[in-house]
Amino acid sequence: MGGRPKEDGGHDSRRVSIDEPTRIILERTREKGKVMSQLVEKCVKTMGEQYDPGLACETVAKLVQIADTDMDKAKAAGNFDQVQALAALRNDLQPYARACELPKT
Repeated sequence: MGGRPKEDGGHDSRRVSIDEPTRIILERTREKGKVMSQLVEKCVKTMGEQYDPGLACETVAKLVQIADTDMDKAKAAGNFDQVQALAALRNDLQPYARACELPKT
């Protein structure tokens, strides 16, 4: 249990407890001549990327800016129905803004 060689970036070996269905999948992987740790890395990276907003943060920032700008214009114009609608939209964007670590406004 030494992990991958340093040439491959070096990896630490870990002992983990897994359920039987997961163990069977990993054993089948090994039986097919594949490296179990590579399967685990690919699966974990895929799951991690699902929760990483990454490139979408630029779009989220633009949407937040548009909503805030339009809300300011609606307030100035006294259009409170539009202010209410934009506030609801801005509220719906909040989880994405937090995930992207955008500054609070």
